[in-house]
Amino acid sequence: MPGIYTPVQFAARLRDFPVESRPLIKALMADAAASGETLSKRLVPVDTGALRDSIGYRVTSERGWNFLLQAQATMYYASFVEGGTSRMGPRSYMRPGVELAADQIEILLGEMVDLL
Repeated sequence: MPGIYTPVQFAARLRDFPVESRPLIKALMADAAASGETLSKRLVPVDTGALRDSIGYRVTSERGWNFLLQAQATMYYASFVEGGTSRMGPRSYMRPGVELAADQIEILLGEMVDLL
């Protein structure tokens, strides 16, 4: 059934994947995370470089077919730059990277599901 899936249909198709494909899916997610991290680091405003250097993405959990991709910037002021304050407008740098990674994962998994 190629094409567009509802989340329930997609989850059902994902369960049809062979167990041996889990490492491949995790690797694809890691590649997408690296793309997101690169974009976020390119977009972040830089003064000292500390905020840029604190940006990271990683696959944090693998339980059955549940994978979790975590994006973070660990400097205490990261959320102020991303979301803005009463004195400074938002300068989104994490959201575009997260969206890029999510889009890449969706495309790759969609292509894999279509092959089943």
